[in-house]
Amino acid sequence: MHFGKGDLGIVCGGYAFTKLVDYLGERLLTNRFMSTFRVVKITTLYPFPADHMRTFLAGAKSVLVLEDNEPYLEMLVRAEAKVDYEHIASVKGKLSGHVSREGELRPCDIDAA
Repeated sequence: MHFGKGDLGIVCGGYAFTKLVDYLGERLLTNRFMSTFRVVKITTLYPFPADHMRTFLAGAKSVLVLEDNEPYLEMLVRAEAKVDYEHIASVKGKLSGHVSREGELRPCDIDAA
């Protein structure tokens, strides 16, 4: 499932999507948000939905990956971005240091990223 038409992508793994929705609240539904960001929720990592991710990445210039635990989803997104999408400037998340690797994902982590 993905929504929004912007060129800044947010990829959420499982419960991180719920945390993003809780953090953004009603801002998530505004036209400004939808025209700036595109958001996708990944519910299963194996098998990884590569076709779905490629469709999502096709319109993104930069991607932020939000997930709890280890940066497994970020590694998969980085791999897909390198294969077909040279136009993507960066994939940000735990590996890049934009999201804390310590503890669970918090609103301040989302805000800082």
